[in-house]
Amino acid sequence: LLNLIWNRPVRTNLLINLGVIGAIGIAVLIPYFMMLSVRSAHVDSVQLLTNTHLPDLVSPSMIVGLIVAIGITIFVRRGRAEMRSPRTLFALAFAVTPLVLFNQQIVTGRSLQPVHYEIFISNYLVLTSLALFLSFIFEHATKGKRGSTVRRALVYIAIIAAGWGVVEATGSTKRSSSFADLRDLSIPAIRYIEKQERVAPKGFPVAVLAANTGTSDFIPTIADLRPLWSSHSSSAGGMDIAENKRLFYCYLYYSGFSEKDVADGLKAGAFEITAAIFGSERALPALGQPSARITAQEISTEVRLYADFAKNFSRSMASDPVLSYVIASPDEEADFSNLDRWYERDSGTVTGLLTVYNVKLRP
Repeated sequence: LLNLIWNRPVRTNLLINLGVIGAIGIAVLIPYFMMLSVRSAHVDSVQLLTNTHLPDLVSPSMIVGLIVAIGITIFVRRGRAEMRSPRTLFALAFAVTPLVLFNQQIVTGRSLQPVHYEIFISNYLVLTSLALFLSFIFEHATKGKRGSTVRRALVYIAIIAAGWGVVEATGSTKRSSSFADLRDLSIPAIRYIEKQERVAPKGFPVAVLAANTGTSDFIPTIADLRPLWSSHSSSAGGMDIAENKRLFYCYLYYSGFSEKDVADGLKAGAFEITAAIFGSERALPALGQPSARITAQEISTEVRLYADFAKNFSRSMASDPVLSYVIASPDEEADFSNLDRWYERDSGTVTGLLTVYNVKLRP
């Protein structure tokens, strides 16, 4: 880029490289911070943003990364690796990234769900740095008389690693296959509602009750429709914890959940129910700072609150928001007796394996 602008060769020294990278970084950060400045007031609490300057010294990937970085440094000092080579630089960068990643809050004072970075980012960076570091070791080990033996061992290690990767991928696929199937099965029903709205729009935001939380979660991905409640409703940032809890109660009420159902779900630690009522940080403490365990007394109190909510449900509550459609599975036999008290429901239209009901608020 600089060659094109200046029409002359660019010296690839450290200062020029840092200047180019720094300029691009600043240019990107300016609109990023502008967007952050106008974020919803509820985002920080919902996303479990923690204000802290405490360092994180127990991250497994950070510890392994530092060990790898020390090993690479030793190799460089002994002349077995070239500091300016791309392989060395990449290995060091990947190895020390977790140290910065999990301790940036020392400067910024903000930490956002570090567990996700540990599981989905830093472990792969460290694994890459470890592989590059091992390449230095095996590069020297494959020379000489024992070279063929080492190379054979590397082939076996590669086969074992590939085999274990297949095992991991297969296990992960099996665990999520039922949820993925549900998403696929939900598409015809969601598309049907979308088509109905194009033909005869209601003139107001369309709210959809999906008796299955997986379908409810998938609705905004497919169409410009509003689920009454989904497990990620609050993550969008425009909804506070109290409103999310109210809509969750509506969802439970319309879906026919009893006090006992709610109590059983909370006692069993079902994440969706626990997170909606007590917050994600208490349903899964690893997401943020350690939180107090949910007590039996708290569960009893929340069950009573839901019972009072169901007992005192009114037409004004049923109209906020007004439902337009219901998606249900004929196999699940959902109890819509509470829904039918406040809404008129047609005979339903089968779309794929799900049924879509048009509903209208009773006078």
